[in-house]
Amino acid sequence: MTIRLIRHLAVCVALSAAFAAPALAGDEGVGPSPSVFVPQINDVSVPRPARATPGAGVPLSTAATTQVVQILSAGQAFCASLPDNSYAIDCLAERMAAAAAAMPDTGEYADAKAALEAGAARLNALAVANADGGKPRASARQPRDGGIRTSRPLVPVRADRLADVSAQAAQIVAETETLLLRSAETSSARKVHYARIATAVGSNKVLLRSI
Repeated sequence: MTIRLIRHLAVCVALSAAFAAPALAGDEGVGPSPSVFVPQINDVSVPRPARATPGAGVPLSTAATTQVVQILSAGQAFCASLPDNSYAIDCLAERMAAAAAAMPDTGEYADAKAALEAGAARLNALAVANADGGKPRASARQPRDGGIRTSRPLVPVRADRLADVSAQAAQIVAETETLLLRSAETSSARKVHYARIATAVGSNKVLLRSI
């Protein structure tokens, strides 16, 4: 066996191992970070985010609302499964932003989208303000085809601040839930749909209280 062939086989083995291992991957440019396994969440189907048509006034629909609720609910389970809960708060921020991204920019969902975007931004800012400089920012994914994959690296929160930051995060979630409900007060058609989204958002408080 030639040296070239041996090297080729070694590269193939290394690539196979890299693709097989589920991980919380570190930021690019900061060097390799320890691999952290993310448990698979069974029986959770995450729909692909919808793309809004620019300028279209999108009406309320059961399918569209269900999609947003599923993203939020699956996101909570995903963030709860992370083996290091210091990443959980920013994970919830990222998943809330993902749910907002699945909503149209105009029409009946515009106010709900704005509320989710604002809540996500506040949660992320809270994590950044209390970041643990001793840990890398890391992306997380489920170890299965079609599983959840974060769109950006997550910010870990300092261990000595985690309980207090979790309480502040729960308050942000509660305020986002309230904002969604108030945004639907002027429209009877909105009430059912916004209430479902608000309930999905509010359920994140369960995770935050367990940290």
